[in-house]
Amino acid sequence: MLAAAGFVSLGRWQLDRAEVNRSLAARFAAGIDAAPLTVPLAEIESEMLRYERLSLRGRYEPAMQILLDNRTRDGVAGYEVLTPFRVEDAGPLVLVNRGFVPAALDRSVLPDVALGGPFDTVVDGQIDRLPQPGLAL
Repeated sequence: MLAAAGFVSLGRWQLDRAEVNRSLAARFAAGIDAAPLTVPLAEIESEMLRYERLSLRGRYEPAMQILLDNRTRDGVAGYEVLTPFRVEDAGPLVLVNRGFVPAALDRSVLPDVALGGPFDTVVDGQIDRLPQPGLAL
């Protein structure tokens, strides 16, 4: 009897998780078609920003760029290129995922993901918070 109650509880937990995931997917889809926000980032709570479309003017900081390894796309191993972006008027740094690049067969050879130089640009995309580790000590 105790096992049956435990299984019912786990089933309800799974249904709750499914509803949360459906809600997040709907928010993401709504953000794709939304008009870009024009309110300064500092004035908006981070949870409010999740999946909102933003259009930011500023400058990439290529010296702090990160290649996120062990990623795959369409069965090809490679890297996600993450580059900090400084919002104009000394605003915050926003980490921009510039996309996927395939890895060379020799992993000691990194792909060329250099930017053309320091210049002002506009980044248009959806914003989300950074993923949290599943287990932390």
